[in-house]
Amino acid sequence: MKRLLLLCLCAMLAACEQDRAAVPPGERSGNRYVGKQLLERYGCAACHRIQGMPLHHTQGGPSLERIAHASYIAGTLPNTQRNLERWIMRPSPGSAMPNLGVTAAEARDMAAYLYNQEAP
Repeated sequence: MKRLLLLCLCAMLAACEQDRAAVPPGERSGNRYVGKQLLERYGCAACHRIQGMPLHHTQGGPSLERIAHASYIAGTLPNTQRNLERWIMRPSPGSAMPNLGVTAAEARDMAAYLYNQEAP
């Protein structure tokens, strides 16, 4: 019985370790410097907390400061750079996030910045 409990505990710890680096650095692409400019231009910090951007009082969306360590995007999509890019370009209908007409190249750069934010 103790061995089974220990085995289950080890499996749970291994799963937690995977969540800490949900998006491996090798999957990341894009220009994070351009991405920061685009996040500012599109006004993303009006709804989201993003490292290196001024805080606003209308923070309706979730913090994106630790998005690289999240398991899911928007609570349903596995956290991959490609899924984040798709979400930025075409958020799900009915969600609070507006479709801003972001291009694929812009979304790639924006995701690059979000995944490479400095820890606060």
